[in-house]
Amino acid sequence: MSRPIVDYKGRRRSKTIAFRVSPEEDEVINALVAASGMTKQDYIVSRLERRDITVRPNVRVYKMLRDQMRSVYVELRRLRNADDIDERLIELMQVLTRVFVDLGADELGPADDDIAQQDAAVFRMARG
Repeated sequence: MSRPIVDYKGRRRSKTIAFRVSPEEDEVINALVAASGMTKQDYIVSRLERRDITVRPNVRVYKMLRDQMRSVYVELRRLRNADDIDERLIELMQVLTRVFVDLGADELGPADDDIAQQDAAVFRMARG
């Protein structure tokens, strides 16, 4: 008789839940999972139970962010018109932006001040 399969907390997980997603949804889910530093199973269960996801920065998370940002950069360089941006790319950019902001929230300071300063600089440059 085989031993029961248990997770790292000693819970016996004997039920399987499966569902289908589109390739675009899969890409977004994989980006979220990689950014969280969790396993896909733990990430999905946490989201379904409405628990907060805390991104734990490590080498793997930083490599994922670098690779994902590189792919976004390549896609954006290929575009000739802003109307050509598809929803998948927008979702991926939003996910990556949230992760970057969450990882560097302590270092960023108040974003409103930066935006106001940039707006004022642009306004001063305007011809009139």
